[in-house]
Amino acid sequence: MNALLFTLALSLAGHPAGWYTDDLDAALAAVGPDGVLVVDVGALWCGPCHQLEREVLDTPAGAALIGPGDAGLAVDFDSEAGHAIAKRLSVISLPTTLVLDARGAEIGRVEGYVKRDAWLEAVADVRAGRVGLDALAARVEASPDDLDARIDLAWARLVQRDDPKAITALEEVIAKGGTAGARAGRVLGRWYLRVKDDAVHAVRHFAALVKRFAGTPHGPGFRYWLALAHHRAGDDAAALAVFERWRQADPSSPAPLALQADFMVQSDLPHDAAKRVVLMALARTPQDASLHYLLARLFVGRREIAAAHDAIDRAIALAPDVAIYTNFKRNLPHVPAPAAGVDRRPEAGDPR
Repeated sequence: MNALLFTLALSLAGHPAGWYTDDLDAALAAVGPDGVLVVDVGALWCGPCHQLEREVLDTPAGAALIGPGDAGLAVDFDSEAGHAIAKRLSVISLPTTLVLDARGAEIGRVEGYVKRDAWLEAVADVRAGRVGLDALAARVEASPDDLDARIDLAWARLVQRDDPKAITALEEVIAKGGTAGARAGRVLGRWYLRVKDDAVHAVRHFAALVKRFAGTPHGPGFRYWLALAHHRAGDDAAALAVFERWRQADPSSPAPLALQADFMVQSDLPHDAAKRVVLMALARTPQDASLHYLLARLFVGRREIAAAHDAIDRAIALAPDVAIYTNFKRNLPHVPAPAAGVDRRPEAGDPR
């Protein structure tokens, strides 16, 4: 896929005026002694990042995040400078919103985005110090059997201090299985892959999670991340074999094809092979808006702009409130209408 063309065809909605972009040092220099730096780390391909932009950051509520003495920083996870910042701040999920003090020390972070009010409340808790390391440690001390509290504390220690004891704490929760064990496994695996760039270790980690959580709702996600780890390790054949084994084990499920389609497009695998898988997945689940969006991305990569418009229009018709689809449509190049009197119908044998 032509990466430049895709970048031109899709952009985030934007941040409030005055935010810095991909320059952590400049943004910190603008923070007053009692102010904070709000850092938003996102990516063009991240659906929740687009929702966060539309529903919060590109509204008065987003502008209100930056008070007197504060500053804002937008970080593109996929740019060279932005990726370096994301690694420096140990970002493992997208979107991630961090609040740093004037010295650049982390006060806390909010990972992911689901709903506007919940996100704003979480950011307010971070700014007030209610989810800092001390607060998390106190929560674990008060409820030592609360596995989610233990994960939250270990996660914070891992990303803020690179604490080896945090890895041990997460592994202990993984061993308990269940939803908490799966959550701990996701945290640790993404840490290996996105922060440590240790794809070999990540392959071993996610392969073990696939076995441990086979037959549970967590299994598909771990298969997807195992494929990503193989891809990062430079072994796309092993990555695709993950989905092939999955299809053989569960031939009636549409999930293996759908996730393989997403993986192949996101990983920029050869266009024709990716398109075949997307079309196979659409034949199974034609009402899946995300698959029409993936098809639109593939058409953009081939500069088939009219076809991209058709595909993204179908995605929007199925899911009109999904920001990444409407942003994609808005940023597609315009397709001129046929000139008056010109017959643009396909000739006999024209594959269109």
